[in-house]
Amino acid sequence: MPYYHAIYALSLMRGPNVDNWVNDQVLKLKEQNTRQQNPIHRDDVRHWDNFNDVFTTAFTDTALEQIAQQKLLAIKMHKNDLDTCIATFNHLCREAGYDHTAKGTIHHFVQGLNPVILKSILYGAGAIPVTTDAWETAAHDELKKIAYRDTIFPSNRTQFQWQFKNSHNGRNRCIHPNNQVIPMDIDPPVFNQVRKHTLTPTK
Repeated sequence: MPYYHAIYALSLMRGPNVDNWVNDQVLKLKEQNTRQQNPIHRDDVRHWDNFNDVFTTAFTDTALEQIAQQKLLAIKMHKNDLDTCIATFNHLCREAGYDHTAKGTIHHFVQGLNPVILKSILYGAGAIPVTTDAWETAAHDELKKIAYRDTIFPSNRTQFQWQFKNSHNGRNRCIHPNNQVIPMDIDPPVFNQVRKHTLTPTK
């Protein structure tokens, strides 16, 4: 019977955090079955349906909030993907029931930023943001600065340098940046000796 199914399910639930809730549900089931006006008979499926709805509301939503809170504490910005970080953060705030403007929520957001961006904001010339929206704007501005700096001073620009070294046979070697040795013959200057002739006047 649905009534006993609900009672049995409640009997399996034990713990200091649920004992009071379980006792309340048992009393509610008995009251529905024994009340004088419109009692619900034990074979009525509404006993199980009501218990299932109450259980889902009480524990499923709570579990989702706890999971969202854990994810919110662990959220980290991946490289420079700020937009995904902000979207995920806002979604988890709604699921966890966090106030987007609360100081604790703002602190979680700040801790999840890329450390390079965070340090640029904190040690920059501007004022330190105090709201989540202000932090988001400041982080976007820093990303733009970083992107612009990379176009001016690309970190992956290859620096070429040619070096000349003398080998054991006296020949100079040109060392290319890719470490390939290119032999180069550089002969010492050659001076042709010209015999000096004495010109005697002819008679």
